[in-house]
Amino acid sequence: MKTLAIAALAVGMAATAASADPTYSFQYNDGDSGSFGRNDNGGVFESISSTFNPATNRLTFEVVFSNAVTEGFTLAINNGSNPKGHANEMALFYFDAADQNDVNLIAYVYSGQNNANSYQTQALIESTDDTGWINSLTASDNAGERALGFDVDATGIIDYSNHADWTGAQFTNAFGIWLHPFRNFDITYDTAEGSNKGGINSFLRSSQGWFDGSDFDITIVPLPTGAAMAGLGLAGLASRRRRA
Repeated sequence: MKTLAIAALAVGMAATAASADPTYSFQYNDGDSGSFGRNDNGGVFESISSTFNPATNRLTFEVVFSNAVTEGFTLAINNGSNPKGHANEMALFYFDAADQNDVNLIAYVYSGQNNANSYQTQALIESTDDTGWINSLTASDNAGERALGFDVDATGIIDYSNHADWTGAQFTNAFGIWLHPFRNFDITYDTAEGSNKGGINSFLRSSQGWFDGSDFDITIVPLPTGAAMAGLGLAGLASRRRRA
């Protein structure tokens, strides 16, 4: 009886710890229904997944294409609505995998416009000069498919602005996404001293697709530790830490 009581207490404590630190998960697979628009010109969407833990601000994102043509994408996410049209509320990620041996990820304030030009008018949040916020970046091909993704600490993005509607890059109750992949993705990076150092100097892209949607359901995954989260998001895929 004593052994059973101790075991029950341990299980109860573990359950409490887990429920206090949940991870929120979004998953889309080709063929799923939902409120979204989709165009496969930048790469044929096979799956999209993301996780976010509000206790640690760990954010993962992965998109898999059933053809290996995509060189990069832009991405904004939020807690449910379609990010398009929502200026100064979240970050716009630029994921550059044109060279799979030198993958880069940077983030600007999203202008809300239906284009990739936020880097021209908005402030740089996270740059290629600072890898401290990046856990890993993924760009891998397997059996004709291409997987692109990242695992980051989004704290700097979430805390970047005190704008009343600023959310940065996070979700809990639902998932909204503005994702635009490109077959051709050519960025040069700014090396000059100043507020844009490490950001985009020039950006040429073509053959664009999109996946824009709102109010996707999320799944709550009660995980007590960051170590347990390692099985989510980018698990099983080759990843590399970006060079400074």
